[in-house]
Amino acid sequence: MEEKQPIGVISIGSNDIHLLVAASDGTGKFDRHANQSMLAELVGTVKGGVVPAKALSQALQDIEMLVKVARNAGASPIIAIATEALREVANGPAFIDLIGTTLGITAVLISGEEEAALDYCWATFPQVPPAPFLVVDSGGGSTQAILGEGPTPVSAHSLPVGAGNMTKQFLAHDPPTKEELDALQVHMASLVDTLPLVLAPHSAVLMGGSADHLLQFTADPKQYRLTQADLNHALHTLQKHTAHEIGHDYDCLEERARLLAAGAVILLMVLSRYGLDEASVKPNGIR
Repeated sequence: MEEKQPIGVISIGSNDIHLLVAASDGTGKFDRHANQSMLAELVGTVKGGVVPAKALSQALQDIEMLVKVARNAGASPIIAIATEALREVANGPAFIDLIGTTLGITAVLISGEEEAALDYCWATFPQVPPAPFLVVDSGGGSTQAILGEGPTPVSAHSLPVGAGNMTKQFLAHDPPTKEELDALQVHMASLVDTLPLVLAPHSAVLMGGSADHLLQFTADPKQYRLTQADLNHALHTLQKHTAHEIGHDYDCLEERARLLAAGAVILLMVLSRYGLDEASVKPNGIR
């Protein structure tokens, strides 16, 4: 059988920039050739509705390095996809154009609707989960909730909440205090109540950095399952230990550990909205 050409996709999120190089036969075979992530503080640096030049310069250097990794892995084409982090700032489109022209790759800024469609496509590859089902992609700056019962979604809704912007807005202490987490939950409650109930899902698929890293708090991360009990356990642990301690104990960057409490609250409240006690986690997300 002819070997498929690997494709490189770089997703530019609110908290990290991630490269995935993979080849697929379009049905079920999916071979990873490279999988690398770099921390990127884009949401946390926004001032006056723009990302400062220093943060963009660092991001461009990081993307250039990932492009080299992708090319060394034989990727063609290489595509950079930007989501909420650059959607909501005035200089986002210009930065995307700069990436494309400077690095000689395809670079696009996608809408919330396009992001949700890509999430749903990955959640149903190579097979559709037990229907009806919920897909949740929670990143650093936004959370997509998509309901479906077949190869195309029934409804999609985007909430302006992510682990990055909610940590910045509500969780000033390290570790976060109970009062801060309670305030975040109050804020989240009114937003989660806007999620449509057009279907009563029987299952859920979680994607994004929060879900990926919160797996480390489960008894067996390789099962790729998160329950509400797991998320509550994670929150209890995150309130007892600093981000430095969590990063050391759970093998993640300290900066990422700082965001996990907000991520756990978001996932808990979305699952609760739909009466779901557990969900599967699908790594690699929008890539």
